[in-house]
Amino acid sequence: MIQDERALDSLKILAFAMPFVGVASCFNGYFYGIRKVIKSVSSDIIENLTMMGVISSLLIIYGHNDIRLTTSILSFGILISILVSTIYSVILYIFDSSNKNIPTSKVSFLSVASVSFPIGCSSYIQMGLKTLEDILGDLSDEDLIVLDEKVADYLQENGIKNDEVNEIGNICEDILDLLSEV
Repeated sequence: MIQDERALDSLKILAFAMPFVGVASCFNGYFYGIRKVIKSVSSDIIENLTMMGVISSLLIIYGHNDIRLTTSILSFGILISILVSTIYSVILYIFDSSNKNIPTSKVSFLSVASVSFPIGCSSYIQMGLKTLEDILGDLSDEDLIVLDEKVADYLQENGIKNDEVNEIGNICEDILDLLSEV
């Protein structure tokens, strides 16, 4: 958790960039996938040049003596550069000749979900374990022992079916491994 309130303005500015980061990443992945890497690379170059230009200009105009203003300027430069890069990628996509001949096929939600759901779950589990690791650093030895016992009990009750460790069991084992390292 960020303890410095001066970072709040920067985070609020960066929050506006997040949807555009996703869109730009999709276009870059598309261009990599159709082997037109130069389009992704040129988008990255434009993004970096825009970022440098915007940040440099704003720092010259407003200075860099106030840390809150400086970090806001950096965040604003990142936001503008991502917007420009995304617009550039959209324009490249619109005028790309290879996307006009792509055969269309019906893809069901279930076929997409069957691939994306396990990947998403894996990311959430890793993020949860990292958060747990950060929290465990503040626990006493007694708290760690109690937590270890509770996770072991939960593993016995819910993590094993038909003498096989299920997904819950795998998560419990990961937590127990993490606890043994603390």
